[in-house]
Amino acid sequence: LKSLRRFSDLKLKLSPHQLYVTQGKGRERPFMGDYWWVKDTGTYYCIACDQKLFPSHYKFFPDTGRCHFFASEDGATRLSGDNPKDLDVQCSGCGSHLGHFHPEGPAPTHVQYVIESGSLTFKEKPWFTLPPIRRLQKQPRREAKALLKKQKEDEREEERKKIVEENRLKKQKAHELALQQHEENRKKKEQKKNQVNPDDQVDQKDQKKEEEGTSKPKSE
Repeated sequence: LKSLRRFSDLKLKLSPHQLYVTQGKGRERPFMGDYWWVKDTGTYYCIACDQKLFPSHYKFFPDTGRCHFFASEDGATRLSGDNPKDLDVQCSGCGSHLGHFHPEGPAPTHVQYVIESGSLTFKEKPWFTLPPIRRLQKQPRREAKALLKKQKEDEREEERKKIVEENRLKKQKAHELALQQHEENRKKKEQKKNQVNPDDQVDQKDQKKEEEGTSKPKSE
């Protein structure tokens, strides 16, 4: 009884074509729908229960004459059917037929929802805001750029540290060589100073004898 009452209410709300698509699982002719060509920014809702289904930035255009989306709102749709390559897409709010699901599609989800225009209504946004999917698409690029920048900075820092370390080692080596040379010069000077010339030794002996001779008293 509830289903009959619901169907009678839908007959008052929907056109025969919309009723055929949503309740009879009908298919539209290609390029005959109302929204397959629409590129405006907004949101697509279920024609039967006004549930939010697809944001416009999930839409892509493969020129098949139907609405194609690579994702839906979380929990907005459910899939049914036996063929995994061609499942029926239903509204999770009212169970109305929306279109078909295919497991092959574009990035980032690599699936596609082929939706009939007769099951949708579109509400345009009065202003444009950056869709979250585009923010998500730009996020890896930002992270990659930041990572690349950090890697370059780390490489420059490592190179700078390497140059500083090389300069420090060169200065330390030069200082050690200078100290070693200074020590060698000092030892040479000491050796030179300790060495006695033979002429000087003879002079010292003569001087000593003279001093001894002068120091003896004269005999009377």
